[in-house]
Amino acid sequence: MTDLQLIKKRIYEEKRIKELLELLECTGIVTEQRGKLYVATLPDGENSRSVQVKNNDSLGSSIRSRNVNGDIYAVVSYIVYGAKSEKEMSDSLPKSKYWICNKLGYTEYVDEFFK
Repeated sequence: MTDLQLIKKRIYEEKRIKELLELLECTGIVTEQRGKLYVATLPDGENSRSVQVKNNDSLGSSIRSRNVNGDIYAVVSYIVYGAKSEKEMSDSLPKSKYWICNKLGYTEYVDEFFK
C-alpha cells in the first residue's frame, strides 16, 4: 500500500474527514446517506452540496460545481493550490500530500524534501 493510500485510510479510520474539510475552510459540513457521504460548501461557494467526500478508506471525492473528480487529494489540489486540469492536479499531488500531513500531524509520511 502506498503512502497516499495509507494516509487516506488513516483519515477514514480516525474519523477526520470533517476536520479536514474544516481545515480547507469548507462550510456547512454535514453527512448524508446515513453517514456514507460528507457534503460541504466550497470556501467561496454557494452550493451546499458542492464538495462531496465518501466516508470510506478510499475517500473518493468530487467538487460537483467545478467538475473535479478523484479523491481527497484532488479536493486539496483544487482548493489550496488552484489546480483545475488533470495535469495541474497531478503536478500538485506531492504538495497536497504534504498539506494534509502537515495539517493533521502525519509527519511520518512527509518526505525529507519537505522537511
